[in-house]
Amino acid sequence: MNCLTIDQIYLYLENELIPEERSRLAGHIAACEKCRRAVEDRRALTEAAESLPPLPLPPDFTQQIMSRIFPQESQIRVWIAALATGFSLVVAIFLAAFLQSDLSLSGAFIQLNRSLWSFVSNLSVFFIKLIKIVSLCSNLLVQLSSYIYKTLTSLKSVIGIEVQITLVILTILLSVTAVYGVRRKIWSGENI
Repeated sequence: MNCLTIDQIYLYLENELIPEERSRLAGHIAACEKCRRAVEDRRALTEAAESLPPLPLPPDFTQQIMSRIFPQESQIRVWIAALATGFSLVVAIFLAAFLQSDLSLSGAFIQLNRSLWSFVSNLSVFFIKLIKIVSLCSNLLVQLSSYIYKTLTSLKSVIGIEVQITLVILTILLSVTAVYGVRRKIWSGENI
C-alpha cells in the first residue's frame, strides 16, 4: 500500500471514513513509521489549535467584512452624501445672497433663473465652438495625411527610403513647430 495523503490523514483523524477504510488505514499506520509520525504530528497540531482560546472579534466585524466584499454599496452612499452636500451648499449660497440683497423671494428666484439660463447658454455656445474646432482639426489632419500619403507614393519611385523618412521627420517637426507657435500666440493674446 502507498503512504497516506494529507486528505486521508485528516479524514482518519476526524473519524470521517467508513469502518473498512478506517481499519485498512489503521493497519498501514501501524506498519509504516513515516505515516505514523505524520498522523501524530497532525494530531498534535489539531489538538494545539483546538486548545487556543477563542479569538475576540470586534462588534462590527461582519459589517467590515461585508463592506470589503461589496464596496459598491458604500460608494453609492458616498455619492449620495456628496450630492446632498453640494445641494446644501447651493441652497446656503442662495440664501446668503438672498439675505444680503434687497430683493423679495420671488425676485431672488427670478434673478437665479436668469443667471442659470445665462450660464447654460454660455456653456452651450462654448461646447458648440469646441465641437466645431475639433471637427475642423480632424478634417485638417485627414487632408494633411492624405496629401502626405499621395506625395510619398508619387516620390516613392523617384527617391530612396532614407530620403522619404527624412522628409517625413522634417514635416512632423515643422508641423509641431507651427502648432506650438500658434498656440503660444493664442495664449499670449497676440493677433495671428
